Amino acid sequence: MPRKSALKLEHQGLAINADIRTEKLSAEAVEDRPDVITRDRRTGNLVINQLYDKATDEPLEDGYGFRYLDEEGNEITRDDLEYFVIEDGEERRVKKREPTLGRGRTVTPITWIPIDQINHYLIDRTYEIWGEEDIDIAQLYQLGQHITEFEEAPVIPVVIQPSFYKDWGIITPEFYDEEFSLIMRITSEKIEPGHRMPQLTEADVKARQAAEEAETIEQETPF
Repeated sequence: MPRKSALKLEHQGLAINADIRTEKLSAEAVEDRPDVITRDRRTGNLVINQLYDKATDEPLEDGYGFRYLDEEGNEITRDDLEYFVIEDGEERRVKKREPTLGRGRTVTPITWIPIDQINHYLIDRTYEIWGEEDIDIAQLYQLGQHITEFEEAPVIPVVIQPSFYKDWGIITPEFYDEEFSLIMRITSEKIEPGHRMPQLTEADVKARQAAEEAETIEQETPF
């Protein structure tokens, strides 16, 4: 349900006093993510991840422990689990991806995107990237300057913990007085505004404002 309110501001000659509507943006996945089901590799039975109270062994909606149970209520060990996605009515066995970030791992961009497109994506988490050795700092500074010059940001695949799906990290620099940082914004969804407004020429803006002003008749109070 859209919320009705007003936006009023003044800044360096700009004066805005507009009625506005606000609503949570919808977003769509950057890539399809089919549901993953779990089975006992020995029996083929479906397995669920059940939350429970470790103190009482009772299942809870918000427990502080979890266990794997099959369709018959038998507890299953992690080593006996297999994972599948359903595509076109068929089950296909899958495994979790290994982390892309961590000791001994190297990541490379899968693409570069215009910096002005970053706002097209729903940012889930934000990380900082830095180096500690002089040679690494120098190269990261070069990267920051390159991103700024060409106005394009590298996008790297991000998996922090073993997972079936990867996210995407968009890297951009931030420059301060005598320092800089590299910021990585993590996303898996693209924003899809549902109430897009037309872009206007200066003449259009003036015409619309004049039309609004014309609707109001100034009157003197008789009192």
